[in-house]
Amino acid sequence: MQALELPLLVDRLTESVDSARVESTRRARRQALNLIAPVISEEISDRGLALWALNMQADGYSVSTIAFYLKVISAMMTEIGEPNEAFLQVRRKLSGAADSSAMSFDALKKMISELSSDVEGNTLGADLTLMAILWGGLRPKEVLSLEFGESYDSIAPLQSINEKYKRPRARKLFPIASAREIAMRIRGILRRYGLEAESDSLWALAALKAEVAPEEILSVLGHVPAGLSLLGLFDAAETDATERLSTLEIVADSLADNPFRWYAMQLRRGEDYETIAELSGLEAQNLYYPSREVTRRVGRRLTVSTRPFLPGVVFFRMRPSDVAPLFRKIGSRAWVYRQTASAQSPYAVISPAEMMAFQLAVGVLIDRTAAPAEMHPGDTVEIIGGDFRGLCATIQSTAPNVYRLLLPALNGIPWQIDTSPHLLRPL
Repeated sequence: MQALELPLLVDRLTESVDSARVESTRRARRQALNLIAPVISEEISDRGLALWALNMQADGYSVSTIAFYLKVISAMMTEIGEPNEAFLQVRRKLSGAADSSAMSFDALKKMISELSSDVEGNTLGADLTLMAILWGGLRPKEVLSLEFGESYDSIAPLQSINEKYKRPRARKLFPIASAREIAMRIRGILRRYGLEAESDSLWALAALKAEVAPEEILSVLGHVPAGLSLLGLFDAAETDATERLSTLEIVADSLADNPFRWYAMQLRRGEDYETIAELSGLEAQNLYYPSREVTRRVGRRLTVSTRPFLPGVVFFRMRPSDVAPLFRKIGSRAWVYRQTASAQSPYAVISPAEMMAFQLAVGVLIDRTAAPAEMHPGDTVEIIGGDFRGLCATIQSTAPNVYRLLLPALNGIPWQIDTSPHLLRPL
């Protein structure tokens, strides 16, 4: 197949648009070119055009419209002397394909975000919907056969559902008797968000938006979903259980409005930070327990000890959906601050601005990966964090992580202090 250079090809196709004598033809050619130009690579292939057609269907275009645009571009390619069989091959494969169902990725993402935000308070229908979509577009019969298992733990909302429905001597995950009832409950939730497609089509749409290859989508589903019939242009890839789970996680992350946020926990009496930091579910890089060194004289000796600024208060960074499951496990050792004193009140979220203000106030920064501004001995700087915040000083010497400063005379006495370069701003 002949390689085609994109800029030259688009220029020549544009000339073909302008050369059309009939206005309706020019309009159709211009629209077709605008749609397909971004996806033309150095070589136009059957797969590349099939992927373009599939994405067009996911965006709501009918199969007949997609076929029409392929016909228009194919005619233009022939007109400029660059005929390509790929257009004809893909058009033939579109014959008989069904149009997509009513699907909106924005509506789908809104639904998943809202249902995932409060699994504890969800209805059974909401939990069935989450499981059906996030676990790979399950059909009602497949949802009915689900059992409890640790495999759900990598997808936070599903982990919460798994724990929520655990019952003595129960083997099936959901307390429901028929696939028909499951279908009815899921349909009720979907229609609330204006979604008419089945869960397999919705998961396929989300996977496509997350840039999962069509072949991998088919591998997870095991069939072509009715709502995205053009997936039938591809063959399923061979994937194992680990690869399947990885795909499910990628799609779930793309749907969840579940970013990391800062919270604060209070350690219970007898607990210490070192013990809490070793617990499963808490990553060291997502914990913040600011402390400072305190020097005391004991007899004739000077002793140095570490004291936290807020004893027993540990700041932690976590996805909202992970907080409740974690503290169900460690609630006997610590509790999370809430917006009010009520146990039903939402957990108190600390904004990034508030966290930064606190870090600067105590002079202990969480993230020092960003390089500080370039400064040298003799430079005048402003201290922007810690006990001497707001004062100006002169740099005496520098080391990789500590700068020695000379402060102006305080009460007639010049001071020398060591501080992090991240807490300094050049003047």
